Amino acid sequence: MQIVNSTIDYAQTSTSTSETDILSGSGTTWETSITPSATNSNILIQASICIYNAGTSGTVQEARFNLRSYTKIGAGSYSSLLSQEGFGAYYYNGAQRATLAPNTLTFSKLSNFNTTSAVTFKFTYDLIASGATIEVNAGQKISSLTLFEIAG
Repeated sequence: MQIVNSTIDYAQTSTSTSETDILSGSGTTWETSITPSATNSNILIQASICIYNAGTSGTVQEARFNLRSYTKIGAGSYSSLLSQEGFGAYYYNGAQRATLAPNTLTFSKLSNFNTTSAVTFKFTYDLIASGATIEVNAGQKISSLTLFEIAG
């Protein structure tokens, strides 16, 4: 069995409704790779991402965000692994504003990529609507990704 672990504490803030890569440093996308030893190996993915809605402005009601994970095999292109949508809050009273405490979103997934080439993972996030702010790893919080190769 092979284990790869990656942690980051680089803080990001975004008000964008476009997908934004989670970074490991200024301008550097957080990518973590594992190279399976056999094509029938399974990869157990355990992720813990510190991301939250840091507040809204004006009379904004929609303060939810999306978190997505992608994989690529070798030098290929990224494809969607998991899409988690609608985290955060929706305020029915438009005059209400909120600053929410950091949340750590966690998930586990077992996958077989049928390859002995490197499998690389990355995460993106975006707001559902404009007017809110999303923070990743604010206040020196940590996000982590652990990849376990399990013999098939």
